[in-house]
Amino acid sequence: SWAQLEEVIVTAQMRTESLQDIPISIQAFDSGSIESMRLIDAQDIGMASSSLQMPSYPLSSNNLALFIRGIGSGTNAGFEQSVGMFIDGVYSGRGALANVPMTMDLQRVEILKGPQGILFGKSTIGGAINITTARPSDEFEGSVEAYAAPEDNEQIYTGVVTGPLGETLSGRLAVRYESMDGWWENETL
Repeated sequence: SWAQLEEVIVTAQMRTESLQDIPISIQAFDSGSIESMRLIDAQDIGMASSSLQMPSYPLSSNNLALFIRGIGSGTNAGFEQSVGMFIDGVYSGRGALANVPMTMDLQRVEILKGPQGILFGKSTIGGAINITTARPSDEFEGSVEAYAAPEDNEQIYTGVVTGPLGETLSGRLAVRYESMDGWWENETL
C-alpha cells in the first residue's frame, strides 16, 4: 500500500481550495506546523520559507523589508512594498508592520510567490503574504505558552481563550506579553 499525502487547503484565491488545484506558486504553513517549528515572529517564518527573505536593518525606522525571490522594496518608508502583507484581508503596506508578533494565534500563513493581481485588493509585483488568524470555536478551549531565553533575559507569554458567548455568538481572546533586556550591554553606565 502506498502512503498518501494529506490534502493542503489554502485560500490564496479568496476561496477554500486544495493547494494542488490552484495555478499559483505557494508555500503554506498551518497552525500545527507554525507551532511545531516554534515560529515566534515574522523573521522565523522567513527563515522557514524557501523564498521569503526578511532582512532586518536595526538603524532604520522602517527596519524590516520583505523580499520574495529577491524582489522587494527595501526599507524606504516612502515606497509601497513590492511584497504585500495581508492580515485577515487587510493590506499592511509598510515593512515595519511585519514586526508585529504575527505568529500569535494563527490559523494559516500563505506565501504567494510572484506577481499577484487585484484579488486581495492591492496588486503586488513581488508576491504576497496572506495571514489568517484563528477563528472562535463553538466549544470552550484555552492554551498558555511560555518562551524564555535566559542569555538576553527574554520572556514571551501567550494566552488564548475561545468559546461560546451565547447561543449564536462565539469569541476569542489572544494576549501576548514580551520583554527583553536587549542584545547589547551598555558598559558606560
